Formats: sequence, structure tokens, C-alpha cells
Amino acid sequence: MQTFARKLNLIALALGAALTAPGCATDWFSSSSSDYVAGELSQDVENLPDPNAPPAPPKRSTIVSPLGAPFKESPDRLLLQANAYFEQGKFHDSARLYQKYLATPDAATAPPTVLGQAHYRIAVVARKKMSFAEAKREFETALRYEPQNQQYRFDLGKSAFDGADYATADAAFSALIAQNPNYPQAQYYYGLTLLEGTRRAEAIAPLTKAVGELEAAALLTDKYYALGEAENAAAWEAQTTQIAARLGRPVPAFPNKPAFASTAQPQAPAQVALAPQPQAPAQVAPVVQPQAPAQVAPVEQPQAPAQVAPVVQPQAPAQVAPVEQPQAPAQVAPVEQPQA
Repeated sequence: MQTFARKLNLIALALGAALTAPGCATDWFSSSSSDYVAGELSQDVENLPDPNAPPAPPKRSTIVSPLGAPFKESPDRLLLQANAYFEQGKFHDSARLYQKYLATPDAATAPPTVLGQAHYRIAVVARKKMSFAEAKREFETALRYEPQNQQYRFDLGKSAFDGADYATADAAFSALIAQNPNYPQAQYYYGLTLLEGTRRAEAIAPLTKAVGELEAAALLTDKYYALGEAENAAAWEAQTTQIAARLGRPVPAFPNKPAFASTAQPQAPAQVALAPQPQAPAQVAPVVQPQAPAQVAPVEQPQAPAQVAPVVQPQAPAQVAPVEQPQAPAQVAPVEQPQA
């Protein structure tokens, strides 16, 4: 930019010198100005690069500012551009520039808040890439610069929890709760962290503070179902049911509860006491036994004697007796004895 402006200045001075030559109508510049232009032009010609010289090393790379103007990568401008990229959601580019800034000598004397933010944002980008080991390292570095920053400590615990590093998560959340007991998100994830370890019964206290008594008991019950600990799950499900009845709320669902357990265990006591036993005698006695005698007696037996007796026996004697026996004696006796 300076070279270009210098050349423009030389051109303007040369134009002014031409206008001051003899025969020009307007005297804009003095003779001293023309001498100055001639000297500058000769000096500019002397500074032209030698075509036989070896190629110059490449210029230092430049980046683009938020306003769109190119500038050199000074530490302050690197940090400015890294912040702009992070706020624009260009996380990969922002992490790259933060790392370049931290490698400069100026970063050694930067304020702790600036260094803490740089390491924290690099950790956030690493967590988005599922690089939990790098995220843990950068979060811990950020906390060394700002140990009282609660957001940095929470994100360290959350990243460790997501990466199944429950020991780091336990330490981070317990330290944060000691620093600020009224941090519901820290209480919640601390309870979930305890559920993943061996101190599951201790998870009830932080979970109750975060989400309430009923939801805390339901989370512990469902965790026992997920682990296959049926006895503990049944015991805590009974407690969850009692809490729901006391609060007048429905029992929460247990997503990890097996299908056979959801049908048999909770419903068995309720069906034995109230539903099945009063209905079983009512279905057997009044339906089956009274209908069997009613269908046999009044329909089939009265009709069978009525068809046999009055038709067959009176007709058989009426056809044999009155025709053959009176006619046989009337033809033999009264004709032959008076003529002898």
C-alpha cells in the first residue's frame, strides 16, 4: 500500500512539473518542486529489482479481518480473527487461529482471562469433534488460568461424562457443587455420574435437588433395570409408586424395564386383590349349570310317546275280526237234509 501511494505521489509531482514548464499557462509548482520530482524519479528507478537476482522469499501470509480487509498475522489480529470465527460458528478455523496465537511470544504475557478463553474455546471445538482427551486437556488448562470460572468447570465435567470418564466427571461436578450448591445442572449430571459408578444410592440426593423426588427415584429404578438388577429395581419401583401416590402424580415410565417385568411384577398384586377373584365364581355358577337341564327335559321326551300310542294299536284288530268268521257257517247247514 505504501509503495502504491508513493508512486501516485510521484506521478502527481511529475504532472505538476510538466505544467510548470515554459509555455504552460499556469504556474502550479515552483522550480524546487520539479527538482524534487526529478530526484524522486531517479531514486525510484535505482530501486527497481534486479531481473538477474534470485527470487525473493514468499511474503508473510495474510488473513482477512471481520471487515474484509487483509492484514498481517500479528498476535492481536490473530486473536481478533479467532474470536470472530468462533462467534460465526467457524469452529475449526477459530481453533486453528487460537493455537497459532498461543504459539506467539505475545501469548506468554497475555492476561489470564485471554489465555483461559483461548484454551476453553479450543476445548469446545475438540468436544464437538468427539476428541474427549484433547478437550479434557484444554479445559483443565483453561481452569488453571481461571480456577473460579464455573462454566469452564461444568463443561469439563460434562465432556468427561460424555466420554465415559466418570472419575474426572465426578471430581469436576463435586468441586463445582462445593463452589456453588445452587447449580441445578451440576447437581443433575453429578447424580447421573454416580448412577454410572458404584455409589448409586448416593445419586438420590443430587438428583432430588435437580429434578425432584419422584423423577430421582424413577431414574434410579430405571438404572437398576438397565443393569439387570431385578431385585433392586423392584424395590425402587415400589418406592417410586408410593412417592407417586403420595404426590398424586402418575408413575413415570421405565424405558429399560423388560417386557415380562412390566406385565408381571407391578400388575400381579393389583389383579389378585381386586379384579380376578370376585369375577371367577360369577362366571362359572350361573351360566353353565342352569342351562343344561332346561334344554333336555321339556322338548324331547313329551313328543316321543304321542306319536306311537294312538295310531298303530287301534287299527290292527279292526281289519281282521268282522269279515271272515260270520260267513263260513251260513253256507253249509240249511240246504241238504229235508230232501232225503
